[in-house]
Amino acid sequence: MAGRASVTPGRGALLRALGNGLPVAAKTLTIGRMDEKETPRRHRWPWLALILFLLGVIAAILWMSYAVHEVRQERQFNAPGRPAH
Repeated sequence: MAGRASVTPGRGALLRALGNGLPVAAKTLTIGRMDEKETPRRHRWPWLALILFLLGVIAAILWMSYAVHEVRQERQFNAPGRPAH
C-alpha cells in the first residue's frame, strides 16, 4: 500500500498540473503561495477615497474664504461710528 500511495500524485501536484485552467484566486488559495511572476492586486478605492477627501477639503476652504469675504464686506458696510459724508 505504501508503494501505491507514492505513485498517486498528491492534491498539490494535481492542482499545479491543472493550475493553468484555474482562476488566479483559486491558484493562490489552493497552492498557498503566489508565484513570483504574479503581482498582488492593487485596489483603486483607497485612491478614490483620497481624491474625494482632498476635493472636500478644497471645497471647504473655498466655501469658508467666500463666507469670510462676505462677512468682512457686511461689517465694513455696517461699521458703527463711520461718518456719513
